Amino acid sequence: MNPTSAAPDRLRGDEVDRFAAWITAENLRPERHVAYVSIDAEAVVTEIRDLTPLGPGGFLVIRDGDGYSAALGVESDAEVGRAWLWGPFVTAGPWQDTADTLLTAAENLLPAGIRELELAADTRHAEMATLAERHGFVSMGPGSRFLHCSREHAATMDLAEVPALDPAYDDQLAVLHPTCFPDPYFTAAQLREMHGEAKRLLGIVEEGRLLGFAFAQAPAPPQESILDFVGVAKEARGRGLGEKLCRGVMHWAFSGPGVDALSLSVRNDNTAAAALYEKLGYTLDRVAVGWRKQRISRA
Repeated sequence: MNPTSAAPDRLRGDEVDRFAAWITAENLRPERHVAYVSIDAEAVVTEIRDLTPLGPGGFLVIRDGDGYSAALGVESDAEVGRAWLWGPFVTAGPWQDTADTLLTAAENLLPAGIRELELAADTRHAEMATLAERHGFVSMGPGSRFLHCSREHAATMDLAEVPALDPAYDDQLAVLHPTCFPDPYFTAAQLREMHGEAKRLLGIVEEGRLLGFAFAQAPAPPQESILDFVGVAKEARGRGLGEKLCRGVMHWAFSGPGVDALSLSVRNDNTAAAALYEKLGYTLDRVAVGWRKQRISRA
């Protein structure tokens, strides 16, 4: 059978390791890189198993014998009302035609309440840009830089612990978070819910006021931690609190064994944040752009 003519099937839990090796090899190519997926096979295994809300079954695959010729993952959050499309990845046959097949099939994986769809890819992924335009996705702006800081570099820095945010300040966090990030992929309530051993919500409080916060996570196995948010109240900016929070996240991420790097993304037009991360020794991995589409509700 021609693999490009096969119908998409859902990924099984017993094939995650093999599939992760295939998708990682594809994602290492800049002209095929999808921003939501890691480039380390072991980390990708964890990402697939933790894919919200369907786990491995959230990936549609087109099989080619014992391997794969195409795939598309779906991550969604009904509370936010958005789904993130991990792909499409296509290694055989007409790229656009196969991608269309996967997008159509992915509709069946979307729960009720999903109003928006997102795609994101390396700026060199011309096929994804064409797909987004054909399907009515709209550019989300100037794109983001993806950066990382290594354990070796962090070891040369002066780092200090920043305390976990006390739940007593959650009401203030609920106000500050959307002020700093008007369109976040995690709400303030979700940050609190996720806070724990492998996901950390830090805060700087003065005289009963929350002035800044940061959230980072170290998925298991934690070869790489991810810095998701650093936010500082407008009236407290210019005092170095953002840098203090970043150093606190680095202290947390590298305080134990296993984490080799801390990664993050920053908007291309956020020059102040980019300058801070450059000062802290982060290096550029790639530049990615995203597209969003309002989904037509299907009653």
